[in-house]
Amino acid sequence: MRKYYIDYLRVVLMIGVIILHVSANNWYGYVETNRWIVFTIYSAICRVAVPCFFMISGALFLDDSKKLEYMKFAKNHIIKMIIVLFVWAMFYQVYALDGNINVFTIRVAIKNVLLGETQTHLWFLYVTIGFYLLVPIIKVYTNSASKNSMVYTLLIIGMITIGIDTLSMLTGTIPVIVSNNISKMTLSSGKYVFYFLVGHYIDKYNLPKRPCRILNIVGVIALGLEIYITVTLSRVNMIPNENWMRYTSIFVAANAVAVYACFRNLEVTEPSRLIKNMANCSMGIYLVHMFWILELWKHNFTTFSFNAVISVPVISIIVLTLSWITVFVLKRIPVIRKFV
Repeated sequence: MRKYYIDYLRVVLMIGVIILHVSANNWYGYVETNRWIVFTIYSAICRVAVPCFFMISGALFLDDSKKLEYMKFAKNHIIKMIIVLFVWAMFYQVYALDGNINVFTIRVAIKNVLLGETQTHLWFLYVTIGFYLLVPIIKVYTNSASKNSMVYTLLIIGMITIGIDTLSMLTGTIPVIVSNNISKMTLSSGKYVFYFLVGHYIDKYNLPKRPCRILNIVGVIALGLEIYITVTLSRVNMIPNENWMRYTSIFVAANAVAVYACFRNLEVTEPSRLIKNMANCSMGIYLVHMFWILELWKHNFTTFSFNAVISVPVISIIVLTLSWITVFVLKRIPVIRKFV
């Protein structure tokens, strides 16, 4: 059975990712200006997008009602995602050559891709592949775990990941005793497993309305603190400080869980064909949207072109539209459609 709330959520999150990247492109500087604060606000609001996408993966792949066929899963998800990553990493490498294409530059491009030196937004694919590798292991646990054991697991993983990240930001560094021991117990990508499991938990148990309201209040407070602390620390040091906007920040985590729980709690009808189409195109839009951002910046159409309050949403709408059209076309081309 299709989870309709996920279709609506995917559309909102995809818009959020684009706004995040548009506002971030001129964020690393100009701390003293008012437009930098505008970029920070847009960025902070949309930081929940990536954690919520991880939660969606958890809800879909850890669904108790779905039997996991390992070989089929490896072929349709793990191998496919590795190929998609390579293809798009190569695309952005070649695009960066700006027409200077020859045997030497292509060799360098391939080397860069193999070394993991890819376009920044593609990091999401690396983590996704890591999740896919862990799905068979995690699913064995979630299929048999009780509600209480799930809560316990989430608390432990939350303390190890988000808790340690928060501790490091409060103290300026992770205490040696923590870093030397805990880091040996966790995978580098393991910090996002928390969101993966939270998505499964919320999807399975669907929090009642009262806890959701409390989470929403906590989320709004967390967002306010995230913006205030980020602006304050950045202005004090005159250097952009995004520590409290990291995906493992306690503020981003609180906000993301609130957003996901809110959507899960909604009583939604079957989405329109338009919403379904955008939801189905969300991965393709994610892959291609950075190309259009770079193209607009190359032609000096940036968030500096006019008032920041307006420029971020206007450029985001343009990027979304162009990306959607691009994916719509690519999905109709044999072979290529497999990679979007």
